[in-house]
Amino acid sequence: MKHSFNPASLLPLYASCCVSAVERLCMIDTVLKRVQFPLYNWLEMT
Repeated sequence: MKHSFNPASLLPLYASCCVSAVERLCMIDTVLKRVQFPLYNWLEMT
């Protein structure tokens, strides 16, 4: 019983996982920036 393992078949899976992780990080980063700027402005005003 010969089972050939092809690492290239996993590349699309890894790529999609990396892309989704990067997109999630970028989304969190933009949300944090949107929350931080009004917070900083409010803290400077008070």
